[in-house]
Amino acid sequence: MIPQMVHQGPGDVNPRLNKPDSGSLQIRTSYDEMIPSVTEPSARFYIDVMKIFLALYEGALSLEEAVSAAETLKENPEYAKNAIDPTLIPLTEEYKDRILSNLQTLKKFNLFTRDSVRSAFTFALLTPDAPISKTDLQILRILEKNPLTTLVDAAEAIGATPRTIARSIERLERNFFLRVAAFVDMTSFGAHSHILFFTLAEGIDWEEVEEGFALYPFTKNILKTTMTDLGYASFLIPGPEENLSIFADHVSDISAILFDYSSLHVQEATGANSNMSLLKDGQWQFSDAMLKIKEDDEAPESEGEMRLLECRGWQRGLTANDFIVTAEYSKALRNPPRILRENLRMEGWDFDGKQIAQSVRKSHDRGLILPFLSYSGVGLPTNFCFEIICNREWQDRILRAVIHLPSVTYYLSARGIILWVQVPSHHQVEYYRAFRALEDFEGVRSVQPIMTILLKGSRSELDFVRYWRFSSRGWTVDPELLNLGSYFPY
Repeated sequence: MIPQMVHQGPGDVNPRLNKPDSGSLQIRTSYDEMIPSVTEPSARFYIDVMKIFLALYEGALSLEEAVSAAETLKENPEYAKNAIDPTLIPLTEEYKDRILSNLQTLKKFNLFTRDSVRSAFTFALLTPDAPISKTDLQILRILEKNPLTTLVDAAEAIGATPRTIARSIERLERNFFLRVAAFVDMTSFGAHSHILFFTLAEGIDWEEVEEGFALYPFTKNILKTTMTDLGYASFLIPGPEENLSIFADHVSDISAILFDYSSLHVQEATGANSNMSLLKDGQWQFSDAMLKIKEDDEAPESEGEMRLLECRGWQRGLTANDFIVTAEYSKALRNPPRILRENLRMEGWDFDGKQIAQSVRKSHDRGLILPFLSYSGVGLPTNFCFEIICNREWQDRILRAVIHLPSVTYYLSARGIILWVQVPSHHQVEYYRAFRALEDFEGVRSVQPIMTILLKGSRSELDFVRYWRFSSRGWTVDPELLNLGSYFPY
């Protein structure tokens, strides 16, 4: 049985969080005179994100109130395009000052379009590279090998005290946004990840396509830049198997009208790897693993462990409660159980400590999750996404090579492999050429690049399942709800 969601009664409504018919979230802060008034919904989304941050920063909203306010952002279609949780933005004076400065610029020059407001928010949160101490770098190298290592074990590894390790992790969280997250095998619960790569057909308007994807209730995120014709959208589709075939048919139908090129991937495995050993004396060294893959008959061997979470399909004995707890737990694995319970409650799910402990233990014992490190600001500003269509042999060769790179996330399907790669700017040309050169080899049909695309946040799994049913074989919905074509005006 799924636990009752927590709702406020009529007498509990916070007067600082009221939402008039216009759809704008009304939050009062001491900075209101500096914040421009916008009416266009997608521009208003970013204004509301910044308002929530500012209100939380100055104490005008409690964390629980801010989480409630952030929930209303999910009603805006812009959320599917850029899933932002303002409660996760570090509450620093630097970010506050940048946001206010950018808001003043918008107001001064009457820049109220979505692109202007979005840029004001995005540039305020750009993370400058910061120097990293020898101890902090040692801790990162330990955590990349075992993200869940204990303070005691980490202290023994570098000859320090657990307190020193704890302080180092706190600095890394503050300065480099370090967190330990996890991939979840959604297929174990009857849900399946898909990614659709596409290029628009002549005469098709991108904004209408983007809006259609954003309104589709199974879209996780959408990414496309003005620098390339290629874009992609990702989806989470609940079972049974017939639903997956129905969704694929709908994709085929819209592709015939909207796209010159379309390529649908169904996830078979995923993972991520970082290689901090390439960072020496504050400079990233170039990894020649992608060059060796072209020169040798054998794929390069990895010195470390290849981290890969395979999609094993529905598992008997898992419950909706297990999914809800695991989905929230996967956002920050090092948080104590008390914080996990509070976060679930703020999301609207009320569990007791025993339920949470059982589901967390099950997620590890059954291999439902794969921990990985997430961080920024360490000198890896260049981001690529590559869709590589290849056979199984080359999928394996590429996978064994890319884990030598500074930072990479990989997504495997029957069609090939998708990579999100972060590299230092002074090596971007070499890495880009190395990947594009893979097309010269038999077994690699195509390499499609998207420049400056960082794997970003997306709709939370918990946002989806509020409207799904949990059956004897996991999550499901009625097939007619999967009609993707009904969201496009073509």
